[in-house]
Amino acid sequence: MKILLIAGHGAGDPGACATIDGAYYQEANLTREVVANLKPLLEEYGCAVDVYPSDRDGYKDYKSGVLNSYAKFTNYDYTLEIHFNACVQDYQGNGKTTGVECYWPSRGKSTGMEAPITSRIAKLGLKQRTNQSMALAVINNSYLAGTPANLLEVCFIDDADDMRVYSRNKKAVAQAIADGIAVAKGLKKKTIITQEEEEMERYKTINDVPEGLYRNKVKELMDMGVIVGKGNGVIDLTEDMIRCFIFQERWHEKKNG
Repeated sequence: MKILLIAGHGAGDPGACATIDGAYYQEANLTREVVANLKPLLEEYGCAVDVYPSDRDGYKDYKSGVLNSYAKFTNYDYTLEIHFNACVQDYQGNGKTTGVECYWPSRGKSTGMEAPITSRIAKLGLKQRTNQSMALAVINNSYLAGTPANLLEVCFIDDADDMRVYSRNKKAVAQAIADGIAVAKGLKKKTIITQEEEEMERYKTINDVPEGLYRNKVKELMDMGVIVGKGNGVIDLTEDMIRCFIFQERWHEKKNG
């Protein structure tokens, strides 16, 4: 799955701003923080992820007619634009969060990823708001180019309760987004093979196992039904696995006298 991530605002436009608990927040910085945390998590699910140039503002580029030059929507299966909401001016916090919500293009339709994403973010302590369609320039352009899109409002930057939840859960928010997309699209995490595993000797059949102690032990375990194989004699063992079998046997022999 090829995904385009767009961090809202930037290029001189800070977006919504607020001072919470002595910290000054700018939406443009927060959206880029979320995108930076999210990209590698989506890649763990096997996604090819591109990020809209961080020194640009997608909406400004839309207004000036160059959005499609930087966001080649036709190259992607999905576009996700990240924002932080504002309008409540609850800078001290009232003990209640205002919450998370996700939009789909007013000129398109739901992607089916809105609820899987926002419900997981909401579990971190944010109110679940209503996901709905909205006339939003960037995601509408993505849809018109044939690529499903969403705009995610992570939480309210001017609600102290919201920002406390986000600040405690930055990585968890990104993981919630990635997991929501993965569940909606049926994606599975890639198996990560270390260099040691890549270089490790592997034995695919009994005849690949070196003669002597190793092969005798594997034959014994196959005769006992401990190693069943995968049909046609395929066993797929590593040298370290066989050594473990032998060490365990010797340990039991020593323990039992």
